[in-house]
Amino acid sequence: MDPDIGQRDCSTIQDSWTIIPLDASSILLPVISEVSSASLEGCVILESGHVVYANDQFLKVAGYDKGHILGMEFIDLISSQDQDGFAKACEDGAGSSDGRFWDCEFMITPFSGRRLNVLIRGGWLEAQERTFLWLIIVDITKTKKMERRLKDETQRFNELFDRSPIGILYLSPRGRIMECNLFVSRITGYSREEIKKSPFTLFVSPGDIEDLESDFKQIYSQDAQIKRECVLITRDSREIVIEYDARLITRKGHKVGSLMLFTDITEKKRLENDLMARNEENERGLWEMAEVKDALESRAGELVRVTEELEMLNEKLNLLSITDGLTNVYNHRYFQERLDDEIERLNRQGKGYGVLSLFMLDIDDFKECNDTYGHQHGDIVLEKMARIIREKVRTIDMVARYGGEEFVVILPHTTMEEAARVALRVNETIRETSFSLERKRNTQTARITVSIGVGGMVYGDSGKSDLVSMADKALYKAKELGKDRVVIGSKDETTGRNKG
Repeated sequence: MDPDIGQRDCSTIQDSWTIIPLDASSILLPVISEVSSASLEGCVILESGHVVYANDQFLKVAGYDKGHILGMEFIDLISSQDQDGFAKACEDGAGSSDGRFWDCEFMITPFSGRRLNVLIRGGWLEAQERTFLWLIIVDITKTKKMERRLKDETQRFNELFDRSPIGILYLSPRGRIMECNLFVSRITGYSREEIKKSPFTLFVSPGDIEDLESDFKQIYSQDAQIKRECVLITRDSREIVIEYDARLITRKGHKVGSLMLFTDITEKKRLENDLMARNEENERGLWEMAEVKDALESRAGELVRVTEELEMLNEKLNLLSITDGLTNVYNHRYFQERLDDEIERLNRQGKGYGVLSLFMLDIDDFKECNDTYGHQHGDIVLEKMARIIREKVRTIDMVARYGGEEFVVILPHTTMEEAARVALRVNETIRETSFSLERKRNTQTARITVSIGVGGMVYGDSGKSDLVSMADKALYKAKELGKDRVVIGSKDETTGRNKG
């Protein structure tokens, strides 16, 4: 196979695509069939570097009509700084065992001139002694923008965290320091690397350790907020008096650690002692000490407010990073993390105790819904679909958007038979639900159905990829059997269940 990606002479390819109707060509049928599973994404087919086929999704992304795109050299759509990389990806695919390359990120320039970020994967195929290159193009411009926004928000949070004029410590339930800001490093003389993972008592005066441990037991047992003074020992053996405020941190009802805020009141304590010593001699000193204390307390209140804002921002950033923005269920990345956690839990329980299931759900004929009512109403269907699924599963079950119109549900402590019953309830509820959609200013009622594949595992089974593959194959089996049904997957075969 010796494809010429950069070939500029399009006379031969021009003859081919004008003579052969592509949508019925026996030459391109194997190629189009190969990529048909990606019909919801942009798809093009090249011969000698020229476009001989492009689906509607790609035409929409590129902004060209079919008459302009056919015969065009595809590399002209790639931005100049990415053309060498695209050519190399194609060459690497040609040299691989299966003739493919996967998810390379490039920038393209559509007809509008506005650059787009895309993921491209593709491969080489031969049909009737002719060589074709098929490409799947996914527009990730919005995703890249969101990543940049998240990066900016994280940077602003880190700047605020490190520039705070108070000490901030995040402690594990066992009292080890998980994170600290630069203020802590500056006043103790230790680097942040030395402070992290160390027990907090390592930096506390021996005389205060017992009271400190008692305070933290009270925080976790009674959800108390503790305010107290203690003495820290610096790297150069100096003593620093701090006033700290410690409170419990919970996430989703779980006690994950504690937050300690403190100020250096060494100078304040010195002033207090001096003023107390002079109390009998000079009554005026008492008023000065009161004024200093009031100012410090006012500052401490402001610092607490700043810290609460930091906590709210951190929670918001965490939620944004794991939630699908359209449906408000969890996103694909968080689904992968939770599935890893559930499989690890199952394996800890041992043989005979652990069981785990999941089911994958795909909306039947969703492309027709989008084509008929528009993508905006398609989004309405996805949002309502997510609500229905959440209402039909338990609070311990995890619902996520797997991608496009696919959803996935993790069901801990659930056999495949039990999971199938839940999936049937979801299937029946969606079939019986009316979806009100507008078409040409008239509200119409649409009936939506779904196909569901169920997978499961017990202790000793293979890992995550086999579990997901089992459910995925069962889902495709449900589609083959006529859609609108639930199919249970297995290692050897799948068993279909009809609507009833």
